[in-house]
Amino acid sequence: CVKIAVKTIELPIRPKNERDTALEAHKQKLRKITKDFVKEVDVGCELLHPNLVQMLGYATQPMLVIIQELMPGGSLDKQLYVEHWRPNVVQLYKGALDIAQAMEHLHTHFERGAKGRQSKVTLPVIHRDLKSPNILLDRAPPMTANAGDWSVELKVSDFGLSRDKQLDTLDDKTGLMSGVGSVLWMAPEMLRGDS
Repeated sequence: CVKIAVKTIELPIRPKNERDTALEAHKQKLRKITKDFVKEVDVGCELLHPNLVQMLGYATQPMLVIIQELMPGGSLDKQLYVEHWRPNVVQLYKGALDIAQAMEHLHTHFERGAKGRQSKVTLPVIHRDLKSPNILLDRAPPMTANAGDWSVELKVSDFGLSRDKQLDTLDDKTGLMSGVGSVLWMAPEMLRGDS
């Protein structure tokens, strides 16, 4: 029996106000949500790394749904700020290594089929929204400060804002330093608009 998590994507309700501006704003929201969903499915279909949350399937009808491996430990954000987990030094290093290995895999080993080719090519992926709510634990961590057993795996999730690194070099307006992601977790140089 495989335990799964079902992520449903909530779509905005069509406004009762039938003005053109309200309808256009609604259409733009739908386009953005759909684009992020397609990107997450596209990237998720080809993920295979122990520190990246594995996508198991998806559906577009009757709603947008992504089926992933269940991560019973919840998010790192929840463990730190709701459960008040205080990791020891060994746990910090292990967690940092898990996240670094996931990002290294995305940046250097992500292979995808190139358009018009049967062979795969390396197309690095930039996550663009790495933050504690998007880092999940495969089980609840030991809550005692001296717990030596650290078999918990941290996994990076949520690839809706990711993009091929190659694409970022094509257009300065969509470069790596564009303001994409969550403001509270952005690097200072991104907030300043430095390249």
